[in-house]
Amino acid sequence: MSISDISFKDFRQLHRLAQTVVPNGLPNASRRFVVNACTPAFVEIEDLEEMIKLYRYRMSIIEQDILDHTPTSSAEAVSKLKFMSSLMLDGGNLEVDFFAYLVEECAFVIANNMRQP
Repeated sequence: MSISDISFKDFRQLHRLAQTVVPNGLPNASRRFVVNACTPAFVEIEDLEEMIKLYRYRMSIIEQDILDHTPTSSAEAVSKLKFMSSLMLDGGNLEVDFFAYLVEECAFVIANNMRQP
């Protein structure tokens, strides 16, 4: 199959998809992707991308719920701190002020629980 065998509409969609899926810097990778993709595979890839978008949205809601939850025990505070550090290491975008507030919140809970007999 060559590029001329693909309708322009399909080519345009496949090319857009290749820009998001194919790693940069690989010679002819986008062209190979477009040529090797067939319409059923393209539809499946689009469906999978929509599922990924949905899961990312759900994940962001859950992340925000965890960040908004005020810990009530040292164990919860430690879990929240571990979650926050994992989020930051994975490239999560937490504002510095918000991050500092959450760390202080967890430290306060842990300090209060250390004082209790």
